Amino acid sequence: MKRIALVLAPGFDEQEASSFVALAGWVRTSESLEPLQVEILAVEREVAGAHGMTVRATKRLAEAEPRGFAAVVVPGGFHEKGFSHVCDPPMLEFLRSAEAAGTVLVATSTGARALAAAGLLVGRRATTYPFEDGRHRAYLAECGALLSDGPVEHDGAVLTGTSPAAAMDTAFELLRALEGDRAVATVRRAMGFRP
Repeated sequence: MKRIALVLAPGFDEQEASSFVALAGWVRTSESLEPLQVEILAVEREVAGAHGMTVRATKRLAEAEPRGFAAVVVPGGFHEKGFSHVCDPPMLEFLRSAEAAGTVLVATSTGARALAAAGLLVGRRATTYPFEDGRHRAYLAECGALLSDGPVEHDGAVLTGTSPAAAMDTAFELLRALEGDRAVATVRRAMGFRP
């Protein structure tokens, strides 16, 4: 069973986070696919989302070992609701350790700021939330990322998506990276997506 770390900061976007939880759940409905297990990590045991949902973490970030995860996912969020903590030292160190272990790194929307702050987007194609006067895109560029206009960007072991609207597509791209095209086709069909 492959494990995915879903790293949540205060003010995370619930829809973006739930796309990866749903993906793992739907993968488990198919007997022909290797199951995926999502473990929710946060600095504190409970973390509040941007829209009122509070989530209990599987474990605290300080208790988690990045090795052993097939992927680490950082959903975006709202900075005015505490999401700026996604760039705090414990988060960045965890991401750097995951990258050093060869783990696939995934960020949706403003979550890409954490990868950029950790120095993991230098020279890589990446995308992020395009609105708010382009400040998130400008930050990625300042940190050395090669900006992409696509909704999902895949550069080596790093995947980024632009917004909540692209979260499910980003989740499918992660599944493609872990299990291949057949797994994506199987899960998309089961979930009712058009071919």
